Amino acid sequence: MSALAGIRGRVFAVLGNHDGGKRTSAIRRAMDAHGYTLLRDEVAHADVTGDRVLVIGLDGSHRNHLLQEELLSKISTDHAAIALSLTILHGFG
Repeated sequence: MSALAGIRGRVFAVLGNHDGGKRTSAIRRAMDAHGYTLLRDEVAHADVTGDRVLVIGLDGSHRNHLLQEELLSKISTDHAAIALSLTILHGFG
């Protein structure tokens, strides 16, 4: 996390597919210590030069597909949107 400590502004992150279990608490503590926002199947809003941006964080440590589909359905043409996900997709390649 020290490599990210110099980042200024609002930082959003998500968990990857290997970040569940005991790692989750440690990651959350590290994120909180730096003032970063960890999104776990959540939606946040950011203000970018006066424009509202929707930030959707899809948790890769579990796969609640119904909840994640619901979150993605919140994307509209009214605002810019960024979806964050760190998951390995199986069955491709």
